[in-house]
Amino acid sequence: MWALEPERFTPWQTRADTTSTDNGVSRRTKGRIVLVKLQDRLVSCVAVIATRLSNLTWSAMSNICQVTGRRPSTGFTISHSHRRNKRWFKPNIQKQRFYVPSEKRWVNLTVSAKGIKTINKKGIEAVLADMRRRGEKI
Repeated sequence: MWALEPERFTPWQTRADTTSTDNGVSRRTKGRIVLVKLQDRLVSCVAVIATRLSNLTWSAMSNICQVTGRRPSTGFTISHSHRRNKRWFKPNIQKQRFYVPSEKRWVNLTVSAKGIKTINKKGIEAVLADMRRRGEKI
């Protein structure tokens, strides 16, 4: 028997408050599955509202330069008639691999075009020293 319990289940439940026993009813949730035991009968109640992003292991590429700290900013697109629409100004972010001779290893950095120019000007050793001084993990 499939049943939905809207008064017992909320889509924003956390793992801390998912296991409870009240009025002889025990239930357990894992993701979006709620198991309810009523009168020695197991009623499985599945409520799939949305996929929990916290259960997934994925990472998106960050839009922040590790060298210069540039990040997306907001502004307006202004038309000829001066109508203004919100927009994002995104930095030119690239994943780049640099060889560090002192450590004898390759380092992967997420850098903007200006960050690449800074590395070419100062050198990778000086830039990595500045990043470590700021507390950036490399």
